[in-house]
Amino acid sequence: MSTMPALAYPVVMEEPQQTQPRLLMGTLIFVMAELAVLLALGLSPLKNFWLMLAALLPALIASLFEPFIGLAALFAFTLFDEQVAVAAARFTSSKFLAIFVAFGFFFRCQRREYSLIPPEPLAKLALAWGFFCMISSMWSVYPKFTFLASITQVLLAGTVLMASQLITTRARLATLLACVTLASAAGAVIMLAFPQLAGAQTATADRASMGTTNANTIARTLTIGIFAGVYVIWVSRSWLLRLVMMGAITATFVGILATRTRAALGGVFLGLVGGSILGLRGSIAQRLLMFGVLAACTFGGFYFVERTGILGAGYLERWGQVGSGVSVRTYIWRTGIAIWWNNPALGVGYHSFMSSYTEEAAQQSRWGVGAERDPHNTWLKALCELGPIGVSLTVAIMIWLAIYAFRIRPGPEANLGFAITAFITSSSLISTLMGLKIIWYMIAVVIALAYTIPRHEAQSAAYPDLSAESPAMPYAYTRY
Repeated sequence: MSTMPALAYPVVMEEPQQTQPRLLMGTLIFVMAELAVLLALGLSPLKNFWLMLAALLPALIASLFEPFIGLAALFAFTLFDEQVAVAAARFTSSKFLAIFVAFGFFFRCQRREYSLIPPEPLAKLALAWGFFCMISSMWSVYPKFTFLASITQVLLAGTVLMASQLITTRARLATLLACVTLASAAGAVIMLAFPQLAGAQTATADRASMGTTNANTIARTLTIGIFAGVYVIWVSRSWLLRLVMMGAITATFVGILATRTRAALGGVFLGLVGGSILGLRGSIAQRLLMFGVLAACTFGGFYFVERTGILGAGYLERWGQVGSGVSVRTYIWRTGIAIWWNNPALGVGYHSFMSSYTEEAAQQSRWGVGAERDPHNTWLKALCELGPIGVSLTVAIMIWLAIYAFRIRPGPEANLGFAITAFITSSSLISTLMGLKIIWYMIAVVIALAYTIPRHEAQSAAYPDLSAESPAMPYAYTRY
């Protein structure tokens, strides 16, 4: 048997190429139908935990037989969990789906189709982050509670491991991202129909009445939906699907406006412009087309909002409050540095920043911005909660994310990879991202792209060409 590549997973015996379109179209229809049922239950008076779990049962069963179907549902239901389920019935589909996808993935690992030990550094770092969050819960303010909460981080890290192997062709990636974009558009429509799900300001009665729903998290998930839709427009061969994606992107953009979130709105333009500059290297025509798509969806969104008046007259008023927002966050960051200074070696423990902030603010009489505040900075949160080890892991994840983006062949995939990288990197400075499910999912997408669509010809010789949407695998051993 020939020598194996340095980074390699076992060969997956894919379904025959002629069955793939049916599988992928079936996946898209199935996931959207499941989402429609869950949304109907979540917004109806009949909502309860057990009824919603029963509605999710088909997706859970499908995950055992074909983990990719469960993965597509996991990605698509992210906005549903944040927007409807958590606030309505304390039900999150992601935990159930992640567990069942893991079981299906594990069964296939037993048949040597996938690997439980990731060879690539970024997946290893994701697992290290998840398990260190679990370890740090031992010295947190509430160890039992934070230990249970840290299980979510381990599941997210495991999702990176699974998704980077399950996303094996352009067709699979386009199907998964089409699910994300259509789910984002559905979420935007729901926000317009139920305004209480978006636009509530922090520390207000409106936000408190929404349970754990967070308008900022919703906005960032919608941003990823726009990136996903743009990619599907690039690679789809169906003009009907392209038109559907254009409409979905426009609706998603209106949804971001409805959240009044400055960072997400800016992240859309920063990600797509940065992605087109770095990812579409050497192709002026493709860049112009990218800017044309972005401009059409943007102006379409603004035109719809202004024409219908659906968001009222003050939907951009927060852009006039940038100065006050900076001063508030600077105030929080100074207190955060004091928190770390009191616990420089290991930090205060996972999920303990808010409690520590309240205590520190009381000692220093810093009550100008309220108690139990989020640091709004990924790096500061990692430093305060996980100490130097947490910051080192965060730095390494960001560096490897950029490296993987540069490994993607120039074109639509590289545009997507750089858009995700630019958005995550910039947003980390003004937001706490490492607990957001969609961020980890997109990290997995970048890993998969780096191996399925490699940049260099030397890599292309080792890995199959997917331009024809072949069923070839990214981490191929020599077949036995």
